[in-house]
Amino acid sequence: APGELCLVASSCFSSRANRNPDDKQFGPRLGLAYRLTPDTVIRTGYGIFWIPANAYWVSGNIDPVNGAGTPGVTSIDGGITPYSNLSNPFPNGILEPPGRSPTLNSFYLGHGLTTFVPNDPFAYMQQWNFDIQQQLPAGFFIDAAYAASKGTHLAYGGQQMNQLPDKYLAMGTALQTQVANPYFGLVSQGSLANPTVAAGQLLRPYPEYTGVALQRQGSGDSNYNSFQLKVQRHFKGGGTLLAAYTVSKLLSNADTITGWLEGSTGGVGGIQDWNNLNNEYSISSQNVPQRAVISYVMNLPFGHGQKFLSGASGVGGKLISGWGIDGITTFQSGFPLKLGTAVNLTNSFGGGSRPNVVPGCSAVLSTSATSRLSEWFNTSCFTQPAAFTFGNESRVDPHLKTQGVNNFDFAMFKSTTFGPGERYSVQFRAEFFNLFNRPQFAAPGRTLGSSSFGVVTSQVNNPRLVQFALKFLF
Repeated sequence: APGELCLVASSCFSSRANRNPDDKQFGPRLGLAYRLTPDTVIRTGYGIFWIPANAYWVSGNIDPVNGAGTPGVTSIDGGITPYSNLSNPFPNGILEPPGRSPTLNSFYLGHGLTTFVPNDPFAYMQQWNFDIQQQLPAGFFIDAAYAASKGTHLAYGGQQMNQLPDKYLAMGTALQTQVANPYFGLVSQGSLANPTVAAGQLLRPYPEYTGVALQRQGSGDSNYNSFQLKVQRHFKGGGTLLAAYTVSKLLSNADTITGWLEGSTGGVGGIQDWNNLNNEYSISSQNVPQRAVISYVMNLPFGHGQKFLSGASGVGGKLISGWGIDGITTFQSGFPLKLGTAVNLTNSFGGGSRPNVVPGCSAVLSTSATSRLSEWFNTSCFTQPAAFTFGNESRVDPHLKTQGVNNFDFAMFKSTTFGPGERYSVQFRAEFFNLFNRPQFAAPGRTLGSSSFGVVTSQVNNPRLVQFALKFLF
């Protein structure tokens, strides 16, 4: 059977590393800036950027030759009495890794393994942009840009190479028929240690293993396009106003190799059919169609040196001078939802399962967020696929989203100078995060067949936070 594991620095693989290095990573960068008029500048650029090698986890401790582990057995009677202790934590001995043993392949028979492809291509990003900057009267500045990128050979967290070929799904229940196991007697643990085995197991690309995951395999692609607008104004009396708006679209068939960090975004879209990654291409899990941020730092226009009451002096002048505000206001679209099923009936031996979409049914509900907490979307628009088939729901749904961001952070401050030459200053600040105490609800349940499907049970932002600060500057 195919699927031999090769040792490094051996007759079947001469390199000393478990992944061949790439010494031809050409990364050109080109930038151009041109002043069209005294107040207009055009900028453009293009570059190729390679993903750092440490993103691939190519260290030897992850190699299958070092991948053996001995689980600790704490109790054999349901936790009533300890089975092992600190003086003898592994009474039955330790399963040693095979290392450079010639029995390496026999060691992993009947097990699932994660390994490397020596000549797997490294990932890179192409980025390009075109930008127009214009200085306007009254202290205004405007910046309009098109920015884009394309990812190639992006890494998956563990691409499953031992999924049953799709053509065999037509066999239906015959895939579960028990047949004679050719590995009986060669395998000591797991399902392949039995005299019989499911017929579908023997039709997998590597039937001697229960799973073959490739470590950081580069089969992913992405495409990002955006229009970015920025307007800025500097005020004569002190202060700055900045408004930034982005409309964008991100497509991909791979999202991230650290999916466990994406809880606040509703996770990442799982792969359903490893044999057809083109069908996994969809809106990315991190796609944010629109985002607007307004930030400001302003001195209020009254008191010493300001437009109003600039001649105020004495105690009254101290009281009305030095006031200001600052803040950040953020509006952002929600993250798209990623749906799955509680039961995987595909019998694909390694593939995933997503729902079917009812034809002509719109799952989007347009009522308020608080009224949709028990049914965030129309759950009746999704059904369980028939056995031995994959669902037609996209890896990431293009229409359903989590609640967006609608947040106001605000602060008011008062600075008072005193002492010889006004060299000392005391500033008091009152800061309000999530000023209007608006909840941002977390993603609803996304697993068809569970009681929480479509139900929102938590929020992802913090309630209003107020803090005060007093600073003395000298």
